[in-house]
Amino acid sequence: MKSTIFVCALSFAISAVGALPNDSNAQRLARGLPPLPPRRRHFGAKRTTPSSTPFQCATKKTFCCTDLAAPTSAAATSALGGLGIPLSSCGAHIGLGCVAALGDSWYV
Repeated sequence: MKSTIFVCALSFAISAVGALPNDSNAQRLARGLPPLPPRRRHFGAKRTTPSSTPFQCATKKTFCCTDLAAPTSAAATSALGGLGIPLSSCGAHIGLGCVAALGDSWYV
């Protein structure tokens, strides 16, 4: 009986000490201690390598665009650069602000 109570009291004491909040970095710095390193709460996805096949403009859908621009215009260059598409793979005009005719919308 005494050993059961002792084990229960000991486990309670250990769990109570483990539940105490750790000092913040501000409190540690005020006491002259170095700050704690950041905690990793998740691990990011592994980076993949780029595809070896070049991008090709071959759409099968019909789009309604609010603006057509030359590939060398500032708006088209910005949109294509953000997507990582080289200017050499595009035609004479680039559609900006396009909506698919089937109701699917996406913007370039």
